[in-house]
Order: sequence, then C-alpha cells, then structure tokens
Amino acid sequence: MLILVKFLRILRTIQLTGKLKDTKLINILRTFSKEEMKQFEKFVASPYFHSGKNCMPLLKQLQKFYPGFDNEKLTYKNIHKKLYPGKK
Repeated sequence: MLILVKFLRILRTIQLTGKLKDTKLINILRTFSKEEMKQFEKFVASPYFHSGKNCMPLLKQLQKFYPGFDNEKLTYKNIHKKLYPGKK
C-alpha cells in the first residue's frame, strides 16, 4: 500500500507543463523489469489498494513509453489529452 501512496503523491507533484521523463515517478518506473511492471499493474488495479482514485488509465498511458521513457511525446499535456479528451 505504501508504494501506491507514494505513486499518488508523485502524481500530485508533476507540473502542468514540461516533460515527465525527469520526474520521480518515471525514474522509478524506468527501473522496473518487465515482470515488475506487470506486478505493479496488478497492484495498481487491485481494488484492495484503491484510495478512491483510479490510476490505471494513467499507468496504461505511461506504459506505452516503457522501458526508456525517452520519447519526446512524454509530456504532461500529451498524457492529459489522452486521459481527458476534449478538456483543457
């Protein structure tokens, strides 16, 4: 549960502009092996650890950039557009 709490705290610290590739969240996800990423996905999806926020859509978007997370499209704006189409 501690990792989910940290995950949510990191999400709150991401700036509205700029690249995500240098955030703590991305630096942590970058260290995950494929198996660890699968386990983390199961952990985030588990209803036992939900804190009222559904982080799966965000994780799914970030996984598209795994393992390097070095694509120029990895910005807050692009992720926001995918998660909330039509909203600014």
